[in-house]
Amino acid sequence: MNAALFRKYLPKLEEELILNVSYGTDKDYHVLAMIARKKGKLYMWEISAVSEEEDEHKRRRFRINRTNREMHKESFKGRAPKFIREIVIDGQELCTSSATGSRVDENWNDDRKVLLFYLLQKGVMLGELEHVSFERLCINEYELYEKENGGPYDDKEPEFRWSFPTEKENIEVTVRIDVQHIPIPVHKRLTLKLGEYKKLRTVTLPGDEGAEIYISGVTLYDAWEQEKTRFDDPRYKQFSEEQLRDMKEMHLKALEATCPKGYVIPLIEYESNKDYQVQFYASDYLRRKHESSNSSTIMMFSSDKKVGPMGLRNRACALEAVPADYAESLAVELFMYYKVIPSKSIKCKRV
Repeated sequence: MNAALFRKYLPKLEEELILNVSYGTDKDYHVLAMIARKKGKLYMWEISAVSEEEDEHKRRRFRINRTNREMHKESFKGRAPKFIREIVIDGQELCTSSATGSRVDENWNDDRKVLLFYLLQKGVMLGELEHVSFERLCINEYELYEKENGGPYDDKEPEFRWSFPTEKENIEVTVRIDVQHIPIPVHKRLTLKLGEYKKLRTVTLPGDEGAEIYISGVTLYDAWEQEKTRFDDPRYKQFSEEQLRDMKEMHLKALEATCPKGYVIPLIEYESNKDYQVQFYASDYLRRKHESSNSSTIMMFSSDKKVGPMGLRNRACALEAVPADYAESLAVELFMYYKVIPSKSIKCKRV
């Protein structure tokens, strides 16, 4: 960091309002710091902190030869992200069109460090976070739009009708927290046959009384066969030949990394009586040493069936690719499921 970068990262705001309100307690304490207008758009900044346990875990030096199981267990270490969906300020309703969040101490996060200093200099108070080290602080940035307009503005947007409160000392603020998906460990080992099941395989999920999933079969998805007609979809007609060529090249590269030619993707199809998403992994994959990579590929696979045998939403979980002639049973582990925490409204307090 130097003076030139510091000046570059200083926020250039057209209108601003210090909120200094908070919600939550202890390890889940959040401060709404400021709402401001920037380049004709409305933004809000929220400050929270990771716990000392999370911070210590992040800074540990992990041994190199960790298995995939150990890597995936990291999902259970930290808190699930919590983001605001709507905010009401003195009766004026605003919604979130985008949200980004990160720790202040990340090496690449100089702009967040400058933003924190700017907010403090402007009079933002941190309440229960006043004595928390800067290294543990996190800042969420929200881009907001007016709820009555039904969605974010485009490039030709009219001016915001939202007006900053004139009475700034006793502002009433209510936030609506978005739905959260909390990973819950299961670690149940199963042996699954290929094909469609006449009798569903029922698995009880821990941590939520009565929660079950119903496995209806394992299909082998031929991703390369589907690839032959992927770009025949009318949706792609809007792209130029050059754009399509680039898209095909990128997609084929991603597909090759996920499922080499001559391989297929096993899809475990299931329903949940509470509409939970679950995560299966092959037992052999979990035992193997984790291979680090500077890049990652994520491809989404889904079942053709929208509704399963139980009349519930049909879901599918993809495993590692197997040879196309694979005909044996699969040793898998139901590793975790994502428990849904419903959206809720919270009235904020003055810091």
